[in-house]
Parts: sequence; structure tokens; C-alpha cells
Amino acid sequence: MDIKVKKMNLSKSKFLAGMQCPKRLYLLCYQPELAEKPDEQLQALFAQGQEVGRLVQKAYPAGVLLSENYLDHREAVSRTRELMADRKVPALFEGAFSFEDIYIRVDILKRLPGNRWRLIEVKSSARVDEKHIPDVAIQKYVVEQCGYKVADAWLMHLNRQYLYDGKNYNLKKLFTLHNLNKEIRIFKKELPVYLAEQWKVLSLKKAPDVEYGTRCNTPFACEFYAFCHKEVPDDWVGDLPGIGKRTDLLAFPPAQLGRGKTLEEAHYLVIFQRRECVGIHCLNYFLRDMRCYPLSTFRYYVPSVETRDWTTMSAKSAS
Repeated sequence: MDIKVKKMNLSKSKFLAGMQCPKRLYLLCYQPELAEKPDEQLQALFAQGQEVGRLVQKAYPAGVLLSENYLDHREAVSRTRELMADRKVPALFEGAFSFEDIYIRVDILKRLPGNRWRLIEVKSSARVDEKHIPDVAIQKYVVEQCGYKVADAWLMHLNRQYLYDGKNYNLKKLFTLHNLNKEIRIFKKELPVYLAEQWKVLSLKKAPDVEYGTRCNTPFACEFYAFCHKEVPDDWVGDLPGIGKRTDLLAFPPAQLGRGKTLEEAHYLVIFQRRECVGIHCLNYFLRDMRCYPLSTFRYYVPSVETRDWTTMSAKSAS
């Protein structure tokens, strides 16, 4: 279906979507109604990220939080400009910037001597991941293009070694900082190419044809997965854990490459993937013979910051 192309902007989340898959970027901009609604697990992850963000702001008590809504970007940009010009403001939360239709909000901007700034991106994970590099790089790029000097860029994440005493969080120990200057310097060389490719995608009249594969779940779960996999069988091999970069398998038409019911039929899989194939087959027999109904299932997630009042506990993360 052809889409009436309109002037579009790039946000940080759209840029990251485009880095993962051009079709995801296109659908996110022009056909967002095709996306699946966030499930309870994803909503919980959003909530824990917001909680971590609130905790981080307490580490900079004199900092100023922008009150403008994300939808009021123009007003937010104007307010950001005012606050950055005020030397009495030592830190700024959720600062808004725009350059050539790229809109971003920065978690923390800390004022440094010499009219310079330290950019800090906050994550509820417990380590630095490769997917964090373009996240921070696009922010630094836009802020600098707006005329501000960014001395360095850091990722702030939870400290795995921190032990919570059940009373008050020690914010200096709860979080740890990782300098990303070197990684961003390397990524920055290709950034103009990535941006040009994404603007080209957004100029198309219909979504680009993209083969499904590992990009559908890596590095982020795609909200258009169900839409793009309408014709993929439930036992598609691409859904197996650890399929990784086995493009030799993913290149097969899905109808020809199921998981298989026996080890012989699943000869192309590694051992733990074979176990899942056989395990599912055996589980089917087990459930078929059960006489107690209804059956129910449950799932859980590990929050980034535990809040239960235990005597000693550690900061955990679903990184």
C-alpha cells in the first residue's frame, strides 16, 4: 500500500529503530497502528526505567528538570536554551534539542568549567552494551550541532556490586559511570551515512521489503513482529534461543525450515536448540495425557532496583 509521504522527523527512538531495521523505522513513522501494544513485561521495564531515572536525579539535587511534555518539543527546546544560559543551573534533566528535524531529549547535562557540558545517558541495565553506543552518539551529535561544547559523554548504569541495606539508597554506590568517548568517536565516522539512509527510507511511498531474521528481536524486540511474521509458522527455527547469526538457516523459506520433531530432523541445530525441539515435542505428550484442567502459566521479571525491605540485598537488573 502506497503511503502519502509527509515531512517527518527523527527522534532518538526512531533513529535506533532505523539502525535495527529500515522497515521498522518506516512503520513506526507512517503506520504505527500496526504495532503490537506493549505487554505487561515491557510496561514493567518502562516503569523501572522511569524509577531509575528519578533516583538518578536525586544524585544532582541542584539540577533542574524540564517540565515541558515530549510533545511540546519547540517549547522544550526554548526552555532548555534559557536554562543552559543560566550559569546558576549546575545540571539539566531531560534537556530538549533539535537539529535538521532530529529531535532528542538528554537524560542529564552537567555543567563543566569553560562553558562545556557532560552528557550522561541513564540506563536501568547493569552493564554497557553495544546498542548503547548509537543511543548516546546521536544525542552528542545533535547537542554539538546546536552549538554547545560536549566535553565527554557517559553511560550511567546500575552497579552490580552494590548492596542495599533496606533503608536508603546510597546513590554514589548504586550507579556507576562509563565513558563512551572512544566508542562514539568511531561510530561518529559512519553517522552521516546512517542518517542519509534513514531519510531515504522515510521518503519511500511504501515500506521497504526486508527479510526477517535475527534483527527482528535484536537488539530490541520489534513491535511489528506479528505484522511481519503473519506467514511464519509457529515452529519457525528463527524463534529458537541462541540462533544468533545463523543466516544460513534464516535464509530458508520458513515453511521449509521448522524446528523438527526428532533429533534427526533437527540436525542443523546446536545441542541446546535440539533439546528445546525435543522438549516441546515431549511436553505436548505430557499435556495431552494430563487430566487436571484448567492449566495455567506464569512469568516474572527481575526489577532493576529491588524495593523490598530485606536486610541485605543487591541491585539487580534485567539487562
